[in-house]
Amino acid sequence: MKTNKIIWLMAALTLAWGCSSDDEEANISSKVIQEEEAAPQWNGSTFVASDRPSWAIDWSANDAAPNWQEPEATHYECSMQLFIEQDEQLSALSSDNDVMAMFINGECRGVSYRNVLTNGQVAYVLHVKGSSEETNADMELRYYNDQMHQLFIDPYMPPFSPNNLMEEAHHIVQSIGDGSTKYPVSAMLTVILPKDLPFTPTEQDILAVFVGDECRGFGLEDPELYPGWRANVFCRTVGETVQLRYYSADKGGVYTILQTVALNDELQQVDITF
Repeated sequence: MKTNKIIWLMAALTLAWGCSSDDEEANISSKVIQEEEAAPQWNGSTFVASDRPSWAIDWSANDAAPNWQEPEATHYECSMQLFIEQDEQLSALSSDNDVMAMFINGECRGVSYRNVLTNGQVAYVLHVKGSSEETNADMELRYYNDQMHQLFIDPYMPPFSPNNLMEEAHHIVQSIGDGSTKYPVSAMLTVILPKDLPFTPTEQDILAVFVGDECRGFGLEDPELYPGWRANVFCRTVGETVQLRYYSADKGGVYTILQTVALNDELQQVDITF
């Protein structure tokens, strides 16, 4: 009799313990589900409905107009010629008050004013003066844009070559960012889009790069990187942190990518999510 009581008591305790364990597991599972439902869901971007934005880089500055003067012709026995053609974007911002000059050793060696070509683009012909001893000397192009009130200084010029023939190296295309004193640093950013996009891409889409609320560059679709873009970003200093914004014409709004990127002076790639 005593033995049967002990067996019955142990069975009852075992049953009671098992029921308690099931209840605790159910309570824990319920709590986890509630916490998961209450927790904010991570997204790769925020979205705001809007018309197609008119984003643009602000190239305006406060540089004073220079007073460059042609050197005395009798001081130098040699000269060379350069043809500087401005790209479409820079040509659109030019005016008759713009001026360009070439410098050697910090001295102005030639001044030129704009010429409008038949295709509407702007070009400058520079007659650069120097001595025979300065052959292969480094040259520096300086350009002042009156509408932007900005001075551009570009040291990446061919060396001084007296009595040169107008070869390809002496026909230079100047882009708007070349030698900018407002944005002296530029960086190339490759942006890879996910294949499962929440929208259908169109030709009206825009990918822009921002520092805060300041637009610093635009992406161009690159077929070799599909689905991807390349963006030339203009910076004040090395290491600026940028954020991407994507306008989708299909969705009629702007996605702001939450991920930020610290730029350097090398080609960088970023894979983004929406």
